[in-house]
Formats: sequence, C-alpha cells, structure tokens
Amino acid sequence: MLSIVLLITLTTSPSHAQANSKGKPSNRAVEAQLVELERQMSEALARQDAAVLNRLWSDDLVFTSPNGHMTNKTQRLAGQKPSAQSAQLANINDEVKVRVYGNTAVVTVSRRGRAKPVRGNSATRIKQRTSG
Repeated sequence: MLSIVLLITLTTSPSHAQANSKGKPSNRAVEAQLVELERQMSEALARQDAAVLNRLWSDDLVFTSPNGHMTNKTQRLAGQKPSAQSAQLANINDEVKVRVYGNTAVVTVSRRGRAKPVRGNSATRIKQRTSG
C-alpha cells in the first residue's frame, strides 16, 4: 500500500462548526469539516479541478510524490489540466479517520482511485494518506 504524507493548515471558524461553551468548535464538528474537505479534494483531484484545489490547498503546500520529487502549490496546480483523455474516473475515500489534538488534527485517508480501461485493462489504485 502506498503511503503519502501531506501537511495541511486548516483554520476552522465557529460559523462553520458547532461551538462548545468556550466558543471553540467541537471535535465532532472539526472532524466532520475535515472529512468533507477530504471528499471535496478527492473529487477535485479526479476532475483535475485546479480552481477547487487552489481554494483547498495552502499557499505553502509542499507535495512529495511517491518517487520523492517535491513540488509547490503553483507547480502542482499547473499539472491539473482536465482533458477528455484523463485516465482517472474517481477517487473514492473508503475510510477517513480524524484525530484532534488541541488545535491540531491528523487525518488518515484510505482511498481507491478508479481509472478508465486502457487497452482493455482497468486499474484500481489504493492509497493511504496522512494529513496533519
């Protein structure tokens, strides 16, 4: 199984989450928001939707590919070019786990990618990613 580590900065406002007695979002609300953001990112990656990814990714994003090559947000977005020949049909988040530690959260995602058949062969990729 491929493991990808991605660090994400997230600011949660009480208007987006149920507040507790101190005015901070509850852990459940933060967890729900992070699961939703992961879903949006999976869909945007499958569609190669640079506008959505630009909104979701921090300006100081550093992406490390499975082969160790590092790119920044601008470089990564430049590679998101939708085309009719795109092999990716969907990214499906099978399992999303969120652990909240104070003002920090760690998100672990088990994701399947479904690709269009090429020369009669179809493919399913399974990835495990941790964001924190």
